[in-house]
This record gives sequence, C-alpha cells and structure tokens, in this order.
Amino acid sequence: MKLTKDQLSSLEKELISIETVTKQIMEELPRFDAGYSDFQLGDIMDASTLSNVHKLASRRKEIEQILECADIIKPTTNKVIQIGSSFEVDFGDGIEQFTLVETLNGITQYQSTVSVNCAFGKSVLGKQEQDSFSYPISEGVMEGVITKIYTKRLSK
Repeated sequence: MKLTKDQLSSLEKELISIETVTKQIMEELPRFDAGYSDFQLGDIMDASTLSNVHKLASRRKEIEQILECADIIKPTTNKVIQIGSSFEVDFGDGIEQFTLVETLNGITQYQSTVSVNCAFGKSVLGKQEQDSFSYPISEGVMEGVITKIYTKRLSK
C-alpha cells in the first residue's frame, strides 16, 4: 500500500489515540493478578464497552499491518524543470547549479547553462525535486538527482 507522509502521520496519530483510549478503559477496571481474558472482561464490563475494546484492538492490528507494508510516496512540489528553470543537481560528489536553456545546436556559452537539446538537458526536462536521471556520456552513463528547483519569475 502506498501512503503519503500525511496519510502515514494520520495513521500514526490514530494508533496513539487507540492506545490511549484502550489504556484508559483498562485502567478503570478492577485489578487482577493475571492478565485479562475475554471471559474476565465480560464479567467486569458491559457488552458495549467490551465490543468497543474489541473494535479498538481490531483497528490497531489493521493499522499496524498497513504501517508494516506501507511504501511512502514522496510529495510532489508541482515544480518541474522547464526551459528557463534553474536547478541543483547532486552527481554524488557535491551539488552543482544549472539553468536549462534553449539553443539551436546544443552548445551553450556559459558553464552553468544546459541546453535542452543535449543529452543532459533532455534527461532533466520535466523532472521534479528528488527525481533521479541518467544520460549517456563517452565514458558510460552519468547519473544524478535533482535536489532543488527554483521557480521562474514571470515578467509582468
């Protein structure tokens, strides 16, 4: 099951709430030396409360199973690299900053600009923060991760 960080947080809060309510119910019961069995609980609490305890236990188990198998989905920023975007890339040996530009032949004048027509530019176009990418180079394959995208300022 895939969960966003907000969904994960919500389930964790619900689990804490279930544990708190269950603890409160159990603290109000008379004490026995041994643990409670369903028979003992049925003797000392009404059917409605016993039913609620079972529902809480069932929901707790369900949440624990969800959390055990959950994949966390990274949040989307709605920022994507497009022509004119400035962005940071981690190639594994530090962060470098670039600006994606449009050129006719794929060659740019400045070291920090990247043409949308070259392999690097094509591989990052449309990517979001934390997306990985790769592109061919003469020595093999270059890989990196987009660490930051700066929003373009729209002229008025």
